[in-house]
Amino acid sequence: MKTYLAKHPEIVAEDFSGHAPEVNPDEGVWGWTKYHRLPNYAPDDTAELRFRLCRELSALRRRPDLLASFIRLAEIPLRL
Repeated sequence: MKTYLAKHPEIVAEDFSGHAPEVNPDEGVWGWTKYHRLPNYAPDDTAELRFRLCRELSALRRRPDLLASFIRLAEIPLRL
């Protein structure tokens, strides 16, 4: 990733503290997936879990409104 970012100075990357999950948009993605898409889901094995999780995360790519809400909730100063 460092190599890619070095080639693209227009991209600014920020590290998010593990001690402040409320400011990390990834937490919104995982929380939404876990509590809204997969509640009470009991896969038979890890392969089934991986398949379902990948499917849910892929579907999330088609929801820019929802992804933007995770960023807004984290109060990151971005213009969306």
